[in-house]
Amino acid sequence: MKKISFLLVILLVLLPCLYGYDDDDFFDENEPFRIKDRKFEIGFGIGGSVSNNLLSLGDIFSNTIIFDLNKLELGLKANAGLNVPFYFDLFFDTWGIGMFANIDATGALALNGKMLSFQNAVNEKSDLTSAVFFSTGVNSHLHIQQFKVRFKPALFYPILYVVPETFSYTFDAPDGLTRLVFGYELLVYTISPGYDISNINTSPGFDFSVGVEYPVTRWKDISPLLDFDIGLDLVNIPIVASVMNDYFIMSGGLNVVQDPDDELTELFDALSNFESDTSDYLTKSRRVDRPFKMFFWAAWRPLAGSELLTVTPMLGFALNDMYHQPLSIETGINAKLNLANMFLAKAGLNYTDRLYKNSLGVAFNCRVFQMDVDAEFQSQDFLASWTAKGFGLSIGFKFGF
Repeated sequence: MKKISFLLVILLVLLPCLYGYDDDDFFDENEPFRIKDRKFEIGFGIGGSVSNNLLSLGDIFSNTIIFDLNKLELGLKANAGLNVPFYFDLFFDTWGIGMFANIDATGALALNGKMLSFQNAVNEKSDLTSAVFFSTGVNSHLHIQQFKVRFKPALFYPILYVVPETFSYTFDAPDGLTRLVFGYELLVYTISPGYDISNINTSPGFDFSVGVEYPVTRWKDISPLLDFDIGLDLVNIPIVASVMNDYFIMSGGLNVVQDPDDELTELFDALSNFESDTSDYLTKSRRVDRPFKMFFWAAWRPLAGSELLTVTPMLGFALNDMYHQPLSIETGINAKLNLANMFLAKAGLNYTDRLYKNSLGVAFNCRVFQMDVDAEFQSQDFLASWTAKGFGLSIGFKFGF
């Protein structure tokens, strides 16, 4: 009885796959069982990540944490993220359209290494930022002669937006004294006072993304070994900024001035007098845009144009106003193995969102159903990204016909 039940389950899984075969390519000796592309698709998923540059996952969950104090000179960097997408799309011969909704949350902490190791410094900066965005909009693409153009206008609301007004450290010895000054003031903007949904005082923002790709091999006299497409993507081009009005202030710090004749116990007493405070809600307008990105890429099919293997390098930059240094580089290379559009495997080495990411992913597609699973090791430090100092995992589901 158990064998019969197991066979029935296998049959229910295989039937959608049989429906998904592309009859036109059924006798193609390269891909005789290629799954058809969907004409209608609904998808959703969830992904999350955490990372730092000093402690591996093994260190964190061990009974005893062994910490190398010398590494504090590198500073402490930590990131966390969450992404929850939902969308549906319609695909036609030369164009497609759909809608999407997404919740995207990020947080980043970067403590200056000179502060953590008590080195001499004047007004060294650190970062503590966080943001939660809800966005919704339209997915669309169309072919204009040989070009494929993707256009994605979006309406977004910042639900939470945290930026440092000040976050600095000073340690020096003016006039023979020892001076230690540390202070932070964080502006915590929320969509409404106390997240009261009935009293939303934030106006939505509007931006759009656009991408253009071109099949270079359409040019004449190109070797089949150089079959590739090139593209340019611009993400979150700001049009109208969201305006947040309600915020409170989280502040704290200490100011210690030590005379050479003072006792060491007096210094420790001064260090223990760390002050912190949280204000009531205040009102002050702040314009908020989503991070902007621009990057170039090339999708190369080295096996004489076959989609069995695609290698895609990319290079670009990002601008994020949440950081005191808003500009960062975006670069990497990804490879995808595609077996008849039924089984896909992906691998990548990238530096994006100020993180080094080493990723692996798999997808199983039966046309009416597809599941994608992607995992990555990541860190703010390149070597640390190979030693489990950060981890990300996402899973997505697609349904269609």
